[in-house]
Amino acid sequence: MKKYLLLIFFITTIGCADLPRDNTLDPKNPDAEADQVAVVENFIMHYTNFDSIPNVIQYSQEASYELKGDFGGKVLILEYHMTPSDNSLEDSLSSPDIDFRYTTEYRGSTPRGFPHTFFNGKQTWIQGASSKATVKDRYKLILDSLTLKKVKLYCEGQTSFNADTLTVGGQIARYGDSNIENLVVEMVVIEDKGDYLHYVVREALLPQSITSITPKTIHDLIPRAFVIPAGSDRNSFAVVILVKDNISKKILQAALAE
Repeated sequence: MKKYLLLIFFITTIGCADLPRDNTLDPKNPDAEADQVAVVENFIMHYTNFDSIPNVIQYSQEASYELKGDFGGKVLILEYHMTPSDNSLEDSLSSPDIDFRYTTEYRGSTPRGFPHTFFNGKQTWIQGASSKATVKDRYKLILDSLTLKKVKLYCEGQTSFNADTLTVGGQIARYGDSNIENLVVEMVVIEDKGDYLHYVVREALLPQSITSITPKTIHDLIPRAFVIPAGSDRNSFAVVILVKDNISKKILQAALAE
């Protein structure tokens, strides 16, 4: 936490030249590095017209919530609600945009089935949940590996409100001695609606492409805006910023803006 506060202070108040060279989060320090943030993207389905959650979904959500408690800020969760194939069932939190995201970017040739849980992109995933204990162990094995990593990339974000509009911005710091190229940044709005609905994806804002970030520099993201639905508590909204490789779509770094 101390290292992150140092970077926040650096970004908002002073320039690189004013920092001591032994500050590990100074981009001009060639030894600077950041903890890898692990993002759990969970494609799930509730039956809201029957006020019920399938057991396999509940196992998955409980496991991820408990692991979030264990890992703290090193793990971020996104829960995408899918449209049921059975027309007699309904998930009121689903949307065509989320269905499209799953089908075109994540699912690949895998049969449609939920929970379908991805870790830092589409390359690593687990589908199904036979029990909470079993799926928790499987998730933990992946998260242990991801969160042990150090990377030459750091991201942070900020939100602000003007009436019913949430605006999110952020910065990406590139450490080390080489450029990082061909990135895409996604800002995903989430809402905390209570039990089993803590990380509901409401919208993925317009992505922004980054051709290159040179070493020892900080890149400012273009702010994006989201209109809070009428009757919603604006304090229940936050944004997860995903920094991805634009070709593989692997998540290279992430941050929570709230």
